[in-house]
Amino acid sequence: MTGARQGEIAGLEWKHIDTKKRTILFEQTIVEQPGIGVTIKKELKNGKDKIVSYPESLKSLIARFKAQKFKDRDISSDEIVWPEHSFIFSNPNGKPKRPDSIGHRWTAFVKRHELEHIRFHDLRHTSATLLIANGVHAKIIQERLGHADIGTTMNVYGHVFREADQTAAETFGGLLDAKKRKS
Repeated sequence: MTGARQGEIAGLEWKHIDTKKRTILFEQTIVEQPGIGVTIKKELKNGKDKIVSYPESLKSLIARFKAQKFKDRDISSDEIVWPEHSFIFSNPNGKPKRPDSIGHRWTAFVKRHELEHIRFHDLRHTSATLLIANGVHAKIIQERLGHADIGTTMNVYGHVFREADQTAAETFGGLLDAKKRKS
C-alpha cells in the first residue's frame, strides 16, 4: 500500500505512525554495512522525507500488531538493545530487522501460499500500477514512491500511463456513443 522500499520499512518506528491522521512518516532507512551490521541512515534515497496515508481498514490491524510488539518487548526488556528506538519491525530485543530479511519473509509467504513469485521490490511497481489504473494523479504517486522528481515516475511508469490514457479515450468514446443513441 505504501510503495516503500525494504530499508524504509525496516527503519519505521512507532513514532512514525499517526493513527489520528492515518499517515506514516518515512524519514529514515536501515542499511546493512559490511563489518558493522545494521545502522540507521537519517535520510531516504531521494534526500526527502515522505508522508503516506493508509486506509481506515488498517487502523485496527496496526493497533493489534503494536500491542503484541510491546508485549513481546516487555518480556525481553532486560535484553533490549537500541533502547532509544522503537522499531515496528524488530527482533524481540528491539534490534531492527535487516532490510533483506523483509524480502526473505515475503518470499517465504509467497511460497507458503503458493502464489506466483514476484520480488518484494515488485510490490512497489504493483502499488504504482494499481494507483495509475485507478486514476490517481502522477504527482501523488511520485510522492508515495519517494521519487525525487516526477520525471522518474513518468519514465518508469510511462507505459502504464499510456494504457490508462487509452482507457480514458475508450470511456469518452462510450460517452459519445451513448449520447448519439439518445439523440
